[in-house]
Amino acid sequence: MPVPQIVIDTNVLISAQRSRRGASARLVSLIGAGLFDVHVSVPLVLEYELAVKARCSRIITFNKRDFVGSEKFGVDVMPPKALLQEIGDSS
Repeated sequence: MPVPQIVIDTNVLISAQRSRRGASARLVSLIGAGLFDVHVSVPLVLEYELAVKARCSRIITFNKRDFVGSEKFGVDVMPPKALLQEIGDSS
């Protein structure tokens, strides 16, 4: 199975900094572990555009409503916990 190409939304990064116990913090701690390739941009619009240009298959966010219609571009939107489950990390 190919390694997921993802964009991590700003709200997930902020959540990871606010709590070290949640799925966001766990996901951020796995950056560089080879389980997924991450592409990050700060402005929300650029996240979406970077996701498409980088051929990312996922945007990781708690704010799914900002990405309605992303499936038209082949981009799934999911929270951190769903990606952790997909890559087999149950911590």
